[in-house]
Order: sequence, then structure tokens, then C-alpha cells
Amino acid sequence: MANVQRFRLYESVFILNPELSDEAVERLWERVDGVLKKMSAHEVRRESWGKRKLAYEVKKQQKGIYQYVLYLGGNDVVAELERNLRLLDDVIKFVTVKLQDDIVLDSYDFETERGKTTPMLGGSAVDSISDDSVRSRRTGLDDDDDDDDVDDDDDVDDDDLD
Repeated sequence: MANVQRFRLYESVFILNPELSDEAVERLWERVDGVLKKMSAHEVRRESWGKRKLAYEVKKQQKGIYQYVLYLGGNDVVAELERNLRLLDDVIKFVTVKLQDDIVLDSYDFETERGKTTPMLGGSAVDSISDDSVRSRRTGLDDDDDDDDVDDDDDVDDDDLD
């Protein structure tokens, strides 16, 4: 029986100091690449989401440069990547999410994944999402659920509005 390499799929988003030059951002990516290579992880895709306003002030900054990376790796790669990001003063904040377990490296379709782009909240992708769908995602409730005080089937006559 052949030894099959199995990985987990992770995505990390990190926010950088908005005053960083393009060269400094590239040096940071070189460090991230070095960590991934050292930990035998495989980068699937990276994206720069540009400078955006933060939802709240972080480390005295109101804006940040958002960076995204999708990668395959073992369970120890996240700890090492986050340890390195924590040591960098120019990294304002970061988060990593495990997307999928038990991926066989030989059968993973890198080309298809590299061609995709990640939908970002706060951008044009959000404009097409209705308030109702955001509410149902956030609360797990649809408008048709009978657990609220509003009867979804009540019709309002125009005469009632006068």
C-alpha cells in the first residue's frame, strides 16, 4: 500500500499597516512563502484585496492592506505561520480558517483553484446579497420561519396605511 499524503485546506487573511510600500508587502509574502515551504505546505492561491477601511480601529490604524492566501498543509503549518505573523510589527491582524480535512495531494486540482477568485464582503459581491439572505445566514432563520413575532402571511391593505 502506497503512502498517500493527506493535507488540510486552510485560508488565511492578514491585514497589514496601510503605510507599507509595495516592496515591503512583497518581502512579507517572501516570508510567508518561506514558512509554507519550510512546513511542506502548498500554496494554492494568493490575492491582494488592497487597502480598505477597517470595521474598528486596530493598533491605532483605521485602514489596512488586506492579503489572502489559500494553502494545503499539515496541522502544524498554521501555528508556524501565525507565529511568524505575530512577530511582524507591520501585521495588524490575521485569521486562519480550516476549510477542509483529509485532502489527498495527488488528486487535488490546483489549476482549477488557482483560476478562482475569492468573493469579498464589503465589495461589489455584497451589493447583490439581499438583507433577508444576510439575516438568514447570520441567524439561521428564514422569513418563513414562525419563530418571530411577525406573521409572514399577513397582508397590509393600502387603507390600513392612511
